[in-house]
Amino acid sequence: MSDENKEKALEIVKDGLSDLNDAVAALQIPGVSTLYSVGAWVAHRWEVGMFDAFLQRLRARLDLDREQLLREMHDNKDKRWMAEGLARGWRLSLEAMDETARECAYFMVADYMAEKKAPDRLHRQISTFLTEADKPILKLARRISTAKMEIGGRWAAVTRSVMRESEEQVFDIQGGREHYKHLEDIGDPEQLQSACDLLVRAGFMTVWFSHMEMPHSCEGMAVQKVYAQVDHFQAESWKSLHLYLKPVDAA
Repeated sequence: MSDENKEKALEIVKDGLSDLNDAVAALQIPGVSTLYSVGAWVAHRWEVGMFDAFLQRLRARLDLDREQLLREMHDNKDKRWMAEGLARGWRLSLEAMDETARECAYFMVADYMAEKKAPDRLHRQISTFLTEADKPILKLARRISTAKMEIGGRWAAVTRSVMRESEEQVFDIQGGREHYKHLEDIGDPEQLQSACDLLVRAGFMTVWFSHMEMPHSCEGMAVQKVYAQVDHFQAESWKSLHLYLKPVDAA
């Protein structure tokens, strides 16, 4: 393809693809579909815009101006925490479909960079969760993590329970020994199940397999359903999940 034809095609695309037929005619690349070439260029422009937004969010989170961020990236380009952190963070920002999930991703990537930490297993877990989560699931996960932090302890379970006297159903997270917290305003129980299922897939919770009835932390209540549990070995990861879900509060 000649430089003259290339420039002509790019000018047409820049003008908003006002005449796609002319663009296709100008992009004469042997062995490559001309329509594919135009589409690939449009997709590339979108990715460039997304990458610029990604860097702007990192810059804001790190409290650096543009030149400072570029200098930091250049000076540490051979460091794993910088190179892999940028690569995996950028991939996550593309794969996360929800804008709030992307804000959580920017927060995590910037924090790892500030601490000069290379992506690790926890980074992968949170990335898995953010990739699939939409806003309703993010809000439920944030509610669960907040309650988990409040009751403390290492083990916890998300349950649907019933008050013995009134038979009123409630949703709560409980950690045993009278430590429990109601989850208010759970509109759709199926959404709560979806949130717990995703937290299981990401490694933050495990499925409740026991055939025995779970006793409630409060004597006046009975557990009807266990959605999932936070096992002892998963407790530490919830501190980071709770931290990186902070942007959900403003959504």
